[in-house]
Amino acid sequence: MKILAKVAVGIWLIVLGYFGYLGMLGRAWEGDSLAYHIPIARNIVAGKWGNFDNWLEYYPGTGEIILAGFMKLGIPLNLYNVVGWIVLFWVVREFGEVWGIGKDGATILAAAAGLLPSVVRLIPTQTVDIWMAVWGLFALRECLMFNVQCSIKSWIKFGVFLGLLIGTKYSGLGFAAVFLAAAVWKYKSKNFLVAVLVMILVGGGWYLRNYLEMGHALYPVGAANFRMLERRVWMIPVYHPAKFAEALFSEYLLWPVLGIVLIAHNFKFLIFNFKSIFKSKFLNLKTSTLLFLAAGNFGVYLFIPAGVENVLSDSRYIYLVMIPLMLACFLWAKEHKREEELGILALLMMVVEFTQLDFHPKLFAVLMAIWILGNWRRR
Repeated sequence: MKILAKVAVGIWLIVLGYFGYLGMLGRAWEGDSLAYHIPIARNIVAGKWGNFDNWLEYYPGTGEIILAGFMKLGIPLNLYNVVGWIVLFWVVREFGEVWGIGKDGATILAAAAGLLPSVVRLIPTQTVDIWMAVWGLFALRECLMFNVQCSIKSWIKFGVFLGLLIGTKYSGLGFAAVFLAAAVWKYKSKNFLVAVLVMILVGGGWYLRNYLEMGHALYPVGAANFRMLERRVWMIPVYHPAKFAEALFSEYLLWPVLGIVLIAHNFKFLIFNFKSIFKSKFLNLKTSTLLFLAAGNFGVYLFIPAGVENVLSDSRYIYLVMIPLMLACFLWAKEHKREEELGILALLMMVVEFTQLDFHPKLFAVLMAIWILGNWRRR
């Protein structure tokens, strides 16, 4: 596993160097980034918090606060998600290690999560979905890793990350509800009210602004020209199952298939041990906990506004489904002594990502020089 982990890190570093290099030189180009993510960040820099001409600028702006910081500091905007991608690697690796899949397994998991096609596609943009995954995973870590006493401090940290989650996107409300429900189920503590209060204080300001100015906390929901609520994600697998399956495979490769197999394998256990979920420290119950959380987040995803024409793009909304599902697969592999087989499969899926990258021989030469220097200094 050590060799596999080193190869995974090598692949991840090559992709990091690639997007870091392009991020330093390129300009913003992605549609949603130009339509409202960058304008929201510019409003924040200008100190403008309302009275917008573009109704898209009323979306929550916590993610754009970071982007506004890039603007103020003169950092290229195409590095925005490069930074988020690095943080994502760190939090996934830490999460996997704490959950017991080992240092090498956690490293492979982190690289595999960062190199999902859906994630890689967003690295050179200013969309906030990678940051949504970061906040959600931090919240999930706090939710399931509270100390035995469930201290107020732990609930406050949990609330902060939930606040960042709901302040970044409206869909964060649904994911936050899933994490809160898991925390209440696990700990039966009234301290969850502290987390709710902190969450509202951290992320609720955008909703208050919209309610006071536009009469609807979730504006542009309720606007005359807003028709997206007429179409939901659940309609796509119902009416266009082939396109939905193709999009999942294109964006997440074999991970959805492995997740479905794992769910089927655990189905009997899930049914007969439902009351023990979120409570036990046994490995198989950890796996089942992740499966339930993934299922809850998938339920949220099904009710997000979407259209079949955007099914490939909209699959980015399930990072908080796929990453817990991937961790559950690694836990199962560890329990059944199949870590190396899963690690090799994960590496093969990472290598596929090179088909998305352009050829930059000078960049490869720089990376090789760094690698040689690193090995020389070890001696």
